[in-house]
Formats: sequence, structure tokens, C-alpha cells
Amino acid sequence: MLEGRSEATRTQNSSKVWRRYCPLQFAHPLARRAQLLATNGINLVLDVGANTGQYGHGLREIGYRGRIVSFEPLSTAYQELARRARADRLSWKALNLALGATDTTSEINIAGISESSSFFDMLPAHLHAAPTSKYVGKERVTARRLDSLFSEICSANDRILLKIDTQGYEKTSWTEQTDLCGTSRWFNSKCL
Repeated sequence: MLEGRSEATRTQNSSKVWRRYCPLQFAHPLARRAQLLATNGINLVLDVGANTGQYGHGLREIGYRGRIVSFEPLSTAYQELARRARADRLSWKALNLALGATDTTSEINIAGISESSSFFDMLPAHLHAAPTSKYVGKERVTARRLDSLFSEICSANDRILLKIDTQGYEKTSWTEQTDLCGTSRWFNSKCL
């Protein structure tokens, strides 16, 4: 049926057929993410707990061209995140801070696997499942309320996806930011 057509045309047509007959809930997670970003007109992603920028990089890989603002409190992970953000040809800003309920400084536990670093004690089950993620140190970091930064990074017309991956700190990072709930259109998910 598609013989004699260019590879791009075959791919495009296959994609249209796939979207029509494959419900979103059965789609590959990256395809589902791309579709949700496009369908909801997301033009700003706030990547909280960005680590070295894996999520932002993944967004660019699936074709997201909007703005990204990434938050990462750990200095070592932030250095790699900032390098990625600087190399981005679109609009990606990296901030070396955590989001929290108050503007403050706190100590964060640094894990052997930096993605497992947290303000909280590590659960024994986590340590048992991933022994190399044990805490290896602490670092004093700055935390800010998102609403105190809002006017610097967002506008009232932005359609925002808030991605949070903060090792149990999600409630403090977002749910206590009630002043922002009516300001913009928010899409909040840890797993998008």
C-alpha cells in the first residue's frame, strides 16, 4: 500500500494510522508525553528535581520546542544541568535551587546515585533494593517558594506542565503553593 512513497511519507502515514487506532493509554510513554504536551498547548515545563537534565533532554528528543525551567539543588548535578541548558538552542533555564514551602537554606542528603538524594531519610527498602544509593554526604542548599519566583519565570498566559521528582518532597515543593493555583493553566504530574 505504501510502496513507492518516500520513507518520510510512509512514516508520517503510519503515525496517523497509529494515532487513530491506538488509544492514548496504550501508547508508548514518550509518545503519550509528546501528545499530551501538544494537545494541551504546553509552552512552559517546570522541571523540579531536574538532576542533570535527563527529563528536559528527553523533552527535546520528542520534539518539545517550548521553554523549560529546571530546578536542581545539588551543585554537582546542577553543573551538568547548566551545561545542557546552555547548549540548548531553544529556551532552557537552569536554577541551582530547590522549591519548598519557605525561602530558606537546608541540608540535603547526597546519595551515591544522585537521583536518590533527598531532604528525608532513606527508607530501608530503598537502601536494600539499591545499596549503591546510600547517602554519602550532605550539602547546604537554597530553597525558594515557587510563588516567589513566578513573575521571573512565568506569565499569566503560560500553559505550564509541572514535573516533580523530588524523592518524597513533592508535597512541600508544590501543594503548599496555593497562591499559584488560579494564576495559569497547570498540568501537574510526576510521571509525564
